[in-house]
Amino acid sequence: MKEIKFLHELIKFTSISSYKNILVLDIDNTLIKTTTFLGSDQWYSWQSNLIMSKHHTTIAKNQQQLNQIINHMYSYLNYELCESETPKILSKFRQNNFEIILLTARGEHGHQHLINSLKELDISKYLNNTFSSFEYLEAVFKDGIIYCNGGHKGDILKSFFEKNNYYPGQILFVDDKLKNLSHVKESLPQTQIFLYTNQLDNVKLFNESPKRGVIQEYYTYLKKISQ
Repeated sequence: MKEIKFLHELIKFTSISSYKNILVLDIDNTLIKTTTFLGSDQWYSWQSNLIMSKHHTTIAKNQQQLNQIINHMYSYLNYELCESETPKILSKFRQNNFEIILLTARGEHGHQHLINSLKELDISKYLNNTFSSFEYLEAVFKDGIIYCNGGHKGDILKSFFEKNNYYPGQILFVDDKLKNLSHVKESLPQTQIFLYTNQLDNVKLFNESPKRGVIQEYYTYLKKISQ
């Protein structure tokens, strides 16, 4: 495993001599991030921890209810790129004969909103949506995105390749969570895995913040969707 702060660092690990190559990217805090902390990965982790500790400030009674809340929120969040240069980097990979897909822990809720956001951010045109439709347990493939719905990213990606009869010579996988990298490496040992650290400072900023602002933002969001 290698740590990278910027996606352009991946270029030096590519091998254009391979017959088939693929770049697999996580979405949240790897490709894009929310424009505010509400609905971010770190916000979700914070709320999950509140549920486990039975803290009175949690917005959900249990994990299932929190998942319902975040799934609904996915249709309203605003996004920005983690790196402004990302479209240029993805274009470079396509020029080097790499297919590109996204592999996210999310469920497919809010899919159309996400795709529209990726179009606005000049990302969606680089994704391969020509692979066959795919379902594995609760995971699905749509428009270049594998939605794992909380499932094992490694097993799901392996099954995706098998069902598409696709056996790439080089697989690059980028994620900001060690667990997901380990899972993919277990299922597909030939994969080159990269821990993306670009958003560590942003995550730390949220974790150390008093949370008053994001709590107020959540109640503003509730008012907005109830109108």
